[in-house]
Amino acid sequence: MKEVRIADKFKFDICAPKYPGGLNLREEFGGEVGESICGLATQTCKVIRIKKLGGDDWINRECLENKFVEGMNNLCTSLGDCGGNVNIEGVYTDDGFSVKGGGKKKLSDSYISVLKTYADKDRWKDQKAEPMSDEELAALFGMTKAEWEASNQGLGTLGMISGGLGIALVYLAGTKAGVGILAKLGLAQLGAWHPPLLEAVGPELSATGGALAGALIGVAITAYLIDVLGIGAGLPQAVVYGLVAMGAYAGAWAGLELLGANLWGDFFALGPYVLFILIIIIIIFALFGIGDTDTWKVTYTCRPWQPPLGGDDCSKCGDGLPCSEYKCQSLGQTCEFVNEGTGEEECVNIAPNDATPPQISPNYDVIEEPFEYADVQNNGFKVVHNELECIPAYTLVQLGVSLNEYGQCKYDVDRNVGFEDMEFWFGGRSLFKEDHSMALLLPSLESLGVYGVDPDRRADFNMYMKCRDGSGNVNEADYNIQFCISPENDLTPPILSKFNPSSPAYANINATEKDVSFYTNEPAECRWDSSDISYDDMINEVNCINGINEGTLFGWACNTSLTITEDENDYYFRCEDKPWESEDRNANQQGTLYEITRTLNPLVIDKIRTDPEAVNGVIVSGTITAEVELIVEISGGAPGAVECWWGDEGKLIDKFRTNDDITHTYNFAYLTEGDYHREISCWDIADNRAESEIDFRVELDTQGPAITRVYDRNNKLNVITNENSECSYSHNSCSFIFGGENVFEMIGDGLRHTADFDETLNYYVKCKDDFNNVGQCLTIRAGY
Repeated sequence: MKEVRIADKFKFDICAPKYPGGLNLREEFGGEVGESICGLATQTCKVIRIKKLGGDDWINRECLENKFVEGMNNLCTSLGDCGGNVNIEGVYTDDGFSVKGGGKKKLSDSYISVLKTYADKDRWKDQKAEPMSDEELAALFGMTKAEWEASNQGLGTLGMISGGLGIALVYLAGTKAGVGILAKLGLAQLGAWHPPLLEAVGPELSATGGALAGALIGVAITAYLIDVLGIGAGLPQAVVYGLVAMGAYAGAWAGLELLGANLWGDFFALGPYVLFILIIIIIIFALFGIGDTDTWKVTYTCRPWQPPLGGDDCSKCGDGLPCSEYKCQSLGQTCEFVNEGTGEEECVNIAPNDATPPQISPNYDVIEEPFEYADVQNNGFKVVHNELECIPAYTLVQLGVSLNEYGQCKYDVDRNVGFEDMEFWFGGRSLFKEDHSMALLLPSLESLGVYGVDPDRRADFNMYMKCRDGSGNVNEADYNIQFCISPENDLTPPILSKFNPSSPAYANINATEKDVSFYTNEPAECRWDSSDISYDDMINEVNCINGINEGTLFGWACNTSLTITEDENDYYFRCEDKPWESEDRNANQQGTLYEITRTLNPLVIDKIRTDPEAVNGVIVSGTITAEVELIVEISGGAPGAVECWWGDEGKLIDKFRTNDDITHTYNFAYLTEGDYHREISCWDIADNRAESEIDFRVELDTQGPAITRVYDRNNKLNVITNENSECSYSHNSCSFIFGGENVFEMIGDGLRHTADFDETLNYYVKCKDDFNNVGQCLTIRAGY
């Protein structure tokens, strides 16, 4: 378990391999797998700055410093060939990560220098860096952790409680029953607020009650103003208490003035001045921004590490150490391992004279109705709607480009930006590919500088692309993808899709909650409830990624944890679009039903057996290695597929083949003689688990039977062997074949074998066991 400790509110643990294997560095083999593995280290840190008297207060400030990018890169590289790293020659590349949202964008020189020390050949001498095995890939998994959200509700709650208490007390004082209650509580003075009771309680108590009620209301109003103006978070606690005390004093004065009482003499004479000063102080604090907060979301994106451009170092692969395909690929994008297995392996540069950048063209396999490419030129194309003049804002469009060679592609919204300085990877991927695709949510007209309510207003949106091949050649002229944007015509609520697991889902027999994820077709805020009620009435929030540029090929990701209380559970999801707006939003008018059934019967491993069957725990084989099939039979659990693995000492090693929902088999083809222990773990789609184990011994019988005794009794030849056997004889020689011509089989397949005996003939006897191991031939001469 790897511990990540960046800041007080940004720390988590994640399961990472102790010795990460190397990923295959070629996109067609390892790129897709590498992205899913490296993506486990993609995390977002929320940084908050609160303006206070005497200076700013920070939450997670370290996420704007080197500590964040270096700490996250440590996590990223611990998963395999991910992040910013060096190859075996100490050459550093940083295409494997990016940082957005503020703070440090690059690794420090001192950090990179430390990375380069790992290229010391003495440290590589006894290590291998080979592609990860299937078992290692299967063992990796991600952990989710909810973001910490800052909350500043304390003062608002205090104000509500104080105000509510004051109002309740005054109301009680205005009723006959209430006066009796307050008298028992020692608060009969509050009757002063209600004029008809003044004579009953006396002027002294009336004045005191007015002062107390006014003080309570003053406290409530002061706390309310502090909260609404947002200055509370920026004030020391003592200052807040001081302001509340001033509010109480001014409120008490107001209460006495309202009653026209002067019982307290000059004590409250400063009341109007205190009230004036209080208001001025609060206004000044608000004007100076005390309590204002600034928020940054800093995202570290972990991607597969990329070898350096070109192939100048290819020939260094054999310097003092054996070269391999993996090491060769790490030296450069155009390095290729040739003559593998011949003893004359080499790492060569396959494009030493490449000076031509990739040629870019539209990828027609990606575009879908109602969109199409138009005005296709060598330097770009337009994406248009086949029925509308322009495409409405906030529309999700799938588009792509194809290259004539493997390359990376980036884009920017500004013209003539260098490849390295461009802000976005095309499709969010840094892999060298021929076909690139992405899902683009078109921006609003306001973000493009076009404001107003005219339905005919329009704006042009341009993506300026550049692509780079493995030799480092970049198309210097921008490749321009153009869009015409019209006002959004969004009258439909979000569409929810791709629930994982799909509904109806099954939960563990002991589950009290279950994690569920889904996608929306546009940025949205979502909620769920056990009843299909309106979106506003639903109280359970769903965590959704709502950034305009955070959409995926499936849409915008959402996830939540559903509480399980019954064996059959129904949940309803509703979403509301345009989370950046406060009104004119579209919410689902009907909930999306999601069902979870809790498993009723536990998953059980009923039987584990071997083929061949073990006798008293022993399997005997007549070959130099034994082939043993392990068979596991299960029952119970959730309906659907069950996965079983075998392992040893608590470590899963390999997966069983599933024959049906009941039987799982695994073939051990080359077992040598010895004792074997196999631990079996099975789990179903609801994560119900069952475990068991089996022990057996393999004994190898590769020797033929030995004839231990021969005798004649009543003209019968008797042959005794040391194991169960079949015996045959010939009168000609020992070179006969069992079942051959003039070969005679003896009676008996155990230890004793007999045949008619003619003492005038020679008998050449051989025996074989159940594994067809043939023993030595015994010659019984005539006259025996």
